Amino acid sequence: MREVNTYYCLLLLVVSAVFCSFPSVANELDSLIANKQLEVRSWVALGDSDEPSDKVLNVAVKQQAVLYIEVATTRWFTSGTRIGSIDVPNLIAKQRNLLATNYTERRNGETWSRQRWELTLYPQASGEYTLPAIPLQIKVSTAPGKEASGFVYTQPHRLNAMMPTGLLNENDQWTVASDIEISQEWVLSNSELVAGDAITRRVQITGQNTLSILLPDLLDNELNQLYQMYPKPNHLNDSSARGDYRSLKQQEQVYLLQSGGELALPPLTLNWWDTSSNSLKVLRLPGRSFSVKHSLSSWLHAHQYGLTVSLVVLLAVAMLLWRIGVYYRHHPLPSNVMFVQALVSNNQQQLRRLVYLRLAKYSTTQQLSEYLRTDKWARLAEQAQQTDCSRLTWWFIWRQIRPLKANKLLKWKALPNLQKPPC
Repeated sequence: MREVNTYYCLLLLVVSAVFCSFPSVANELDSLIANKQLEVRSWVALGDSDEPSDKVLNVAVKQQAVLYIEVATTRWFTSGTRIGSIDVPNLIAKQRNLLATNYTERRNGETWSRQRWELTLYPQASGEYTLPAIPLQIKVSTAPGKEASGFVYTQPHRLNAMMPTGLLNENDQWTVASDIEISQEWVLSNSELVAGDAITRRVQITGQNTLSILLPDLLDNELNQLYQMYPKPNHLNDSSARGDYRSLKQQEQVYLLQSGGELALPPLTLNWWDTSSNSLKVLRLPGRSFSVKHSLSSWLHAHQYGLTVSLVVLLAVAMLLWRIGVYYRHHPLPSNVMFVQALVSNNQQQLRRLVYLRLAKYSTTQQLSEYLRTDKWARLAEQAQQTDCSRLTWWFIWRQIRPLKANKLLKWKALPNLQKPPC
């Protein structure tokens, strides 16, 4: 029974010591602040600034603002300061400098050790933002071999963000920075492109006083029948050196050519609000045109519909010609076809026979000279019966012998003698 009581007494002492230690630590830090041996300052500015201000800072949407936090003591810090997180809707807060700026300062004969921390802020929408008090976990030496540790807090701050110009809206793609540079690189798999080759387009954006994730995407993902697109993951990099914040975004897209023809990749534009001159600037990268040759498979694929229709038409024509050939194996050829054959071979006897057969078919007379009552026709008829005529004369005679309806129409012409046959 005595052992159990001893155990509970020891446990009570330990718990009491733990809970009593926190007020003492807090009291030690508070006493250091009250005795002006520890101080905490914080302020928001657009650039390097050592003058804290309680005024509301006005910035553009996506513009970088810097929250400075400075901790100073007449003693020394026994470890690094840990800064709490900032969780504000539509506000990106990033600690880009993982190490503080340490320096000393002489004030009223005392040496102060100082740590300055920087947190970059990027509002993403218009409106007023309130930065709450941020907890700082610090450890300060109070005496040789002793230290005080705990939390101190910064003061709250306010930030007002607005659109930099009426030419932009929050749905557009644009960026805010003090300096922007864009460049691009083309890589071809072959000097003479053929369907199946690849074109790689790399675009790089470098900005100052901005964040890489805020740099817009310049390469789009529009579909095209001439190529297939394979975007690679974006390469992002943020760095800082002595207050100089630089960000880099690299996009890369591979175009796998599917067909031959003329390919034009479009130019690229970037809307940039320049905080150095407070003006809107438009940066451009030129596009490029390529001539792509067809491979056999790509040519067949590109013309598959036309080739299918042509093949169907050819098969239909071939079937029709075959049927015509079968028919005329057992039937005589049309008179017009036989006349053309005789005309090509200049078979005068066959031409004369076909002309008289045509005369018998389309006229009641059996004599060629009586078909038309003109002097010209009489001379041609006599020449056709007695001598060899030219091909042009035979053709004219053949065309003049027409069906009865056509002959009736000829009689009603006002000046029929104007149709002169060739000599």
